[in-house]
Amino acid sequence: MPNIQRLGNKMSGGASRKDATTTLNGSNIQNNTRTKNTAEQQRKDKEKQDRESLLLWKRPVITIEYFFREVVILLTTYGKK
Repeated sequence: MPNIQRLGNKMSGGASRKDATTTLNGSNIQNNTRTKNTAEQQRKDKEKQDRESLLLWKRPVITIEYFFREVVILLTTYGKK
């Protein structure tokens, strides 16, 4: 096979170049997988923390009272139409 010269560098046959590319691509895939796993783990941790800190009913009796007041107001408002 003829030597290929590109950008001032000589490259020998395709076999060694192909092996080097495969190794490089393989390590890139592993690095991307680690990065995705880390990012995904951080996202899951943040979601878990958000769920644990969520407080739905701090004062359930007052919440229920306001709910019924809203229902009465809506029924009187839209019931007249």
